[in-house]
Amino acid sequence: MRKILEILCWCLCGLGAAYSAARSFCIRSGRIALVTAALLVLGGNALPGFAGGLPPMDAKIQAAIAGGNAAQTRWAAAQIAALLETRTHYGAPTRLCYTWLPLLMQHHDYAAVAKLARLQILLNPGDHARMWEFKLWRFQTYRTTALLLMGRQKAALRNAKSLFNVVPINETSQAAKLLYRCLWQQKSDGPALAREFVREQIAGSPPPAPGHKPKSCTVLAGITVHGKAYAACARGIMGVNMAPLVARGNLWLLADRPDKALKCFKQAYDIATPQQLPMVCDRIAAAIRAKYGTIGPANAWLESIAR
Repeated sequence: MRKILEILCWCLCGLGAAYSAARSFCIRSGRIALVTAALLVLGGNALPGFAGGLPPMDAKIQAAIAGGNAAQTRWAAAQIAALLETRTHYGAPTRLCYTWLPLLMQHHDYAAVAKLARLQILLNPGDHARMWEFKLWRFQTYRTTALLLMGRQKAALRNAKSLFNVVPINETSQAAKLLYRCLWQQKSDGPALAREFVREQIAGSPPPAPGHKPKSCTVLAGITVHGKAYAACARGIMGVNMAPLVARGNLWLLADRPDKALKCFKQAYDIATPQQLPMVCDRIAAAIRAKYGTIGPANAWLESIAR
């Protein structure tokens, strides 16, 4: 399995046009904007610093989880949910991503991880104010991993597909690895499906030749996502400026509706500032990848805008 995953990573880790396009010029509406290497830092592992000490409630939550007591952990999870839902505690999502969820995972409270990650995704599906802080895909990774560790293989697989859809282009290989593991653990033909998934991903990683249809992934097409909650949330977001367009598009990706996502992101592209353009280009590429289930067509689009 390890050798197969190494091959998969090599093919999907950004050796193609996605990375060259991130350093190239993007032409839109008669303007030339530099598509910077910001795409490359979406998946950075550096933990953000926190100025000063922890707020009192945050410190109590952290201590409750670290204590390992089941009742205290339930209390902590309830307090985290309350903080997220107030939407006035601006540090809560970052703390959730980099401190609370890792602690809950460490103490094997996978149900709380899955629940809190999904809550934050639904509350803030457009967290792109600054590209390098885009955390939605990290929350979806936590949720998928937690479901897999809970033994909920089918739910984990559905969520792994949603993750593959929404993850930044330069994190495609990481999402593919998790999806592979979820496929492998399916009770019916899991290993065979996992191997076919790798074969299709490798075949579909180069941009399609001119005049040829993009190669799609039949394994991914056969996975049905339960996307009602994401679709309902998307329909409830109003507005045609950048934030609601990106939020709706991300939710449509999670719901496995790439055509609807692509429509949102193309609208965002038309109004993007030079600073917003790298993020929007990444979102369009993600929607194209989700549509076909392979990265080749997304690389082809990124190549086209870099010419």
